[in-house]
Amino acid sequence: MGTNAITTDEQLLEIGMTKFGREANAKFLAGMAEHNPNGNKHLCRLSVRQLLEQQKYEIIDQWFYICALEQKLNEEEK
Repeated sequence: MGTNAITTDEQLLEIGMTKFGREANAKFLAGMAEHNPNGNKHLCRLSVRQLLEQQKYEIIDQWFYICALEQKLNEEEK
């Protein structure tokens, strides 16, 4: 693709899905190694309450990633 080419939605879908598959696989395997190294704490064995609590922690992490990104953009725009 040249410098003036515009990525089509179809191309973006393919790029995004390929990247997601690769990165999601690596992330999940890293999480397994960190949180389930012995293979006895499978994610699907968590209770509904435990899954809810873990999701809340993930949302909190995302909030602070967004805050950091916003701060960097604000600093760059000054």
